[in-house]
Amino acid sequence: MDEKAALEATLPEPWSISSKHGAPVLMGVYEVRGWAVRITADPMSPWNGPSEIEVFFSGGGDLDGSLETDGITFDVLRDVPLQEARRVISAYGPRLRQALGLAQAASHLPERVETDLDYARMAKRYVELVETGRRNPIGELAELAGVSRNTMSARIRRARDKGFLEGPEGKPATHLTSKAREVLSQVDPSGPPF
Repeated sequence: MDEKAALEATLPEPWSISSKHGAPVLMGVYEVRGWAVRITADPMSPWNGPSEIEVFFSGGGDLDGSLETDGITFDVLRDVPLQEARRVISAYGPRLRQALGLAQAASHLPERVETDLDYARMAKRYVELVETGRRNPIGELAELAGVSRNTMSARIRRARDKGFLEGPEGKPATHLTSKAREVLSQVDPSGPPF
């Protein structure tokens, strides 16, 4: 059993590890006064709370409760178990990041980006986020590195200008170049190919 599956087995009901836009998320689905409430948490977000809450009629559950509220009301929203969700997300979000290797990615980011190896490592982390379907890879990488979004954006631009990243003209970079792969493989020639 891999680390992600082992973590999912320990999640309390009604939580699971799911996928949203191709990226892993923590997801809990509750029934509140006859309405389904889906709470989603992005493990890469810089906060320990939900990143999205959806309230909808699921077609099952308590039809009488849904009719009694006559739609989604303040009372329904007030009964959404946000405190419980924050506890679960705070406890399991960092563990999910670690299981996915995202926490490890932060530990390999250099504080200062000066050498070819620094640029290659940063470019590799950026491409990993892009490949997992992240909507804001520069912002998330900035959060991991502890720098501003503007600083990280400039670093990514320089990495592309220096030949470590490539992608369609006028679009964000999406792939490591052979130069980046060569620099990374020199650090650990016995490791996996990049």
